[in-house]
Amino acid sequence: MVLFLICTSVFSQELSQQEITSFKNSVKEKAGKASSIIGDFQQEKQLDFLDNKTESKGKFYYVTPDKLKWEYQEPYTYSIIFKSGSLTIIDHGQTQHIDVSSNKLFEKLSQLIANSINGKLLDDNGFSVNYTKEKNLVSAELSALNPSLKEMFETITLSFNASTYLVEKVTLTEESGDATTIYFKNIKVNQKVAASVFETE
Repeated sequence: MVLFLICTSVFSQELSQQEITSFKNSVKEKAGKASSIIGDFQQEKQLDFLDNKTESKGKFYYVTPDKLKWEYQEPYTYSIIFKSGSLTIIDHGQTQHIDVSSNKLFEKLSQLIANSINGKLLDDNGFSVNYTKEKNLVSAELSALNPSLKEMFETITLSFNASTYLVEKVTLTEESGDATTIYFKNIKVNQKVAASVFETE
């Protein structure tokens, strides 16, 4: 136990209130200047009852204020598009439209995904947040205060590059112990995104 505490203190340390304020202001400033964020992602799913992780890869596109597309490319191809209060799933040429505004929990989930990428989730009053720093990453572990949301995710951890203030990793941990980690790579800010990217027909 002593060794664990020593290792924890060496590799990860909590931010002071002054550091938290400075960090959040920097994230806000970066997000406020971003009209679009695009890049590649690698998603890993760890199930509590399995030793091996399941992996998938693809591209993501975010355009302010409310357009987000996950384009899975490996090992299967399908797309999830959030746009103007609706969610569209395109799978093997089949399109399914879902009105998220009619389901408050689903609407909140879509906001969480977008706000994880742009960093605005740090200002969501529905979470308590603990900030730590390890090497060049600042991590914000959010615990949901809403019981319904907490049933879905025990914690949401956003890991930011301490120099660019962009999200590099998001970890969603469920009450069961299952966890999904999304790594963002080749991130580009304020690149022009064609309107066709978000077409759903």
